[in-house]
Amino acid sequence: MGNFLYFYLMKRAYKYRIYPSAEQELKLAKHFGCARFIYNHFLELRKNRYKEKGRSMSWFDCNREAKTLKQQDDYSWLKEVNSQSLNSSLKNLHRAFVNFFEGRARFPRFKSRRSQQSFHCPQHCEVKGNRLLVPKFREGIRIRLHRPLEGVIKNVTIKKTVLGVYYACIQVEVEKIPQPAKTGKSVGLDLGLHHLITTSDGEQIAHPRTLWRFGKQLSKACRDLSRKQRGSRRYENQRRKVARLHQRIRNIRHDPSDQAV
Repeated sequence: MGNFLYFYLMKRAYKYRIYPSAEQELKLAKHFGCARFIYNHFLELRKNRYKEKGRSMSWFDCNREAKTLKQQDDYSWLKEVNSQSLNSSLKNLHRAFVNFFEGRARFPRFKSRRSQQSFHCPQHCEVKGNRLLVPKFREGIRIRLHRPLEGVIKNVTIKKTVLGVYYACIQVEVEKIPQPAKTGKSVGLDLGLHHLITTSDGEQIAHPRTLWRFGKQLSKACRDLSRKQRGSRRYENQRRKVARLHQRIRNIRHDPSDQAV
């Protein structure tokens, strides 16, 4: 028999910076708020149901209740956002309970509007030129494709950091050959404290030492934050300074050559 190449499908994720307009930021804020509300509302509902009846609600019960909730006049604003994003929020809550009961995570907690915001678009997503098209944003959100996007887009998650920066996490499906190309060369890797990686060829890769470089700044910023009155304007400004330092450390860990904030 001849040699055959067997292909299989695998999923990859790309993360790009997006730049919504002022009008689009308002739409995104509605999606973030509605997804957060659905998650918190049904988390409280499931907790109360368990206290009253000794059993919680399934995902199907929550989904049926959510459809009834949107028909009420007091919650008609839920219809302004993508309904599939709200369903994804319910699935995330259900997955959080499953992970808790199987011992993989702690009990689900309420989402805060002061932390990172996100919502999920499970389908009808595409990229045309420098525009990201998702439901309710058919005019497209400007996206910076700093590397080529390869594969078929399956879903998109839009996030907003504490600093107000927007990102799009795009999951794609691509075809890959299961066996990598053979080079006939083997290299051993050793992880250490003085150097991040030392190869068997003698090459040494330095450790970025992000906490050592920014430890004093981060400690001082956290101490200053603890002295501010929670909820005040000075507290919010200092909280953003702490978040900016954490973002800089995270960027350098992802790419040691990236020294930008």
